[in-house]
Formats: sequence, C-alpha cells, structure tokens
Amino acid sequence: MPLPPIHVLVFLILVACIILCGCEEHIPGSLTGMTPPGTRQAPAPSAMPLAAEVPAVLITSPPFDGGVISGDVTIVVQVRHFTLDEQGGTNRPGSGHLIYYRDTVPPVVKGQPAFTMPGTYAVSPSLEHTWTDVTPGTHTFAVQLVNPDTTPLDPPVIDAVDVTAVSPEEISAP
Repeated sequence: MPLPPIHVLVFLILVACIILCGCEEHIPGSLTGMTPPGTRQAPAPSAMPLAAEVPAVLITSPPFDGGVISGDVTIVVQVRHFTLDEQGGTNRPGSGHLIYYRDTVPPVVKGQPAFTMPGTYAVSPSLEHTWTDVTPGTHTFAVQLVNPDTTPLDPPVIDAVDVTAVSPEEISAP
C-alpha cells in the first residue's frame, strides 16, 4: 500500500493533537502570544467539565500596545480561580500572590523563586501595582501568579503587555 502524501499526514497529526489536547483558547496577551488591543476576551469554556477551575491572570490596564505617560505607570489585573494572599506560608492549590515585572521575562523554573534582578519585579497580593520612574520608550510589563513560596504555578500563569511611554512634554508640544 503506498504511503499518503506528507500534507495528509501533517493534517492527520494536527487533527489528532486538537482532539487529544482539547480546544482550549489561549489567554490573550500571555507570553506565548500577544494579541492586538480590543481583541482580549476571557478563555472560552471547555466543552468537557473540568475537575477544577484553572487559575488565570489578565492585565486590564494599560492596554496592549497602548500609550502611557512616563513617570508613574499603574498595572491593573484581573485574577480568576485563584485566591490572593500575602507572601509566605504553605503552598496550597489555587492560592498565592502576584509578581509584577518590568522589562524582563518572568522566570518559570519549577520549584525556584520567580524573582528577577532587583528593581524589575514586585511581589504583591494586590490587583494593581504602580511602577515609578518609567522612562519614555517601549516597555514590557508582565504579571505572574505564584505560590505562597513565590515559585511559579505548574503550569505557569502569566500575562504581559507592551506599552509606549511618552514624556508629558511630548504630549503638550505643538
């Protein structure tokens, strides 16, 4: 029996992957793929019931590819299926806190604290964090849900946005 053409095999493998993995929608703006502003939406509900709800985080402000005034920039997030607590304590499924990041890639090594260089991260149980002294230019802001011991969830849960900061002088110039 002759083998089918390669494109038929690729198609069958793709269909099998979709069936085996489910058709879960990607959380827009996460580090695995960015979406343009105005297209963010919550993940579509799965057709099959889940044993437990999956934690999620979404940066709601500033918008992806948005503009901000340099200086103080406040990041606002929404969290789903996750209880925010202070740092420390025993790891429990579905609870922990947030780590906010500025201009760095959030670490996701299992069992390792998700810290980056000093000044590039902030640990918080709050749904917003204000970065000070943000200079004019393009910046990436990210947030990650972490366990009480500051290690990433498994799998990691992250969202990120790129924004352009402009000085107040640039805005008021004719």
